[in-house]
Amino acid sequence: MGRRIRYRPSAAAEQFVPVGKAQGDTLLGQKAVVIIVAGFVLLLAVFVGGAYFIMQNRKFQSEFAPLAGVCQGKWVGQASAYSSAAGLHPAVAVRDGSEGWQLDSYLIPGGVLPQSLGETQLVLCLGKSQAIYIQRCPYGEDTTVTNVIDRYYLQREARLIEAKTGRLIAVQTFKGSSPDYCNKKEWFGKDDKTVSVTGPDIPDSEIQSWASAHFSIK
Repeated sequence: MGRRIRYRPSAAAEQFVPVGKAQGDTLLGQKAVVIIVAGFVLLLAVFVGGAYFIMQNRKFQSEFAPLAGVCQGKWVGQASAYSSAAGLHPAVAVRDGSEGWQLDSYLIPGGVLPQSLGETQLVLCLGKSQAIYIQRCPYGEDTTVTNVIDRYYLQREARLIEAKTGRLIAVQTFKGSSPDYCNKKEWFGKDDKTVSVTGPDIPDSEIQSWASAHFSIK
């Protein structure tokens, strides 16, 4: 005849506590806190960096504002004289945009930018891009032309001017690449009687490469 045996947990069993889930929750919580703190620090760094950049740009725009007039025939007497002697010749760039001639703090490498208006020797004046006509491609049926494609490339003039006197040091016209050639057949929309196709603009790096020969003379 069988016996009823009462379950008696051993001491080891009594000491066992299923803590795996609790430890996992704790680790997840710690990771969440780390992620939140890291995100906050990153946002703070972006905010502080952005604010610093804005302040520096405003300072640059304010201090060097008179140099924008150099591209329009004026000069700045307190600027430094330029010579073709070996060495570094501090320069500032001015770009002709939708709001007229404006200082451009990106076009000139950081090591060439002057620390003050009085240190400035050169002004790089970068004109607007101009579309230059290449050809017209006619399309139609038989001898009747119903649509055309006009092809253009862009060109831009850059001038290096001595800030102190307004003297022209160098000038260069840059030509952009041409757009794709006209295909034998093209698709046109209902109202696309004349379509203009323009090639890409001149990259700033090409202008920087040309101007750097005057910024840093060996």
